[in-house]
Amino acid sequence: MKGTIAAVLAATSLLVSGSAFAATSSANLVVSAEVHTPRTCSISTSGNLDFGSYDPTSGATQDGTGSVVVNCTTGTAYTLTPDWGIFGNPGMRVMAGPMGLANYELYSDSDRSLVWAQGQNIVNATGDGTNQGHTVYGKLFGWGPTADGFWDGSYTDMVAMLVEYTP
Repeated sequence: MKGTIAAVLAATSLLVSGSAFAATSSANLVVSAEVHTPRTCSISTSGNLDFGSYDPTSGATQDGTGSVVVNCTTGTAYTLTPDWGIFGNPGMRVMAGPMGLANYELYSDSDRSLVWAQGQNIVNATGDGTNQGHTVYGKLFGWGPTADGFWDGSYTDMVAMLVEYTP
């Protein structure tokens, strides 16, 4: 029995002494990630611009408002601008009706002094992850008479509101 214990002790001392002389080496592992928050924007209308009933014999202009809603992820810078509409061209917006055209304009300010168009008085904003409303201000200038009087009927145009951002 003493021989067995001595052999076990001798084997154990060899194991312990062998690990006492083991060499180690280490290296640092760099852990990283590149995070890119996806930037998105959506746009919708929340109220069409309707000038209502207009009396062209008054010779006056008529104001109206509409609105668009932009929702961009938090921190996303964007610009908002209208195009010239279906019937307009740079410098002149018009609505088409049964017998002709009615002139109008869009503005980015409530005083209707800053014409809002492609490349002009563009609205700049930054998304906050919620719906952000933007008012579209309009002014109807009316139209001219015919031999039979003024042209009655409904006049319309469709303006694309463009939101631009970097994804």
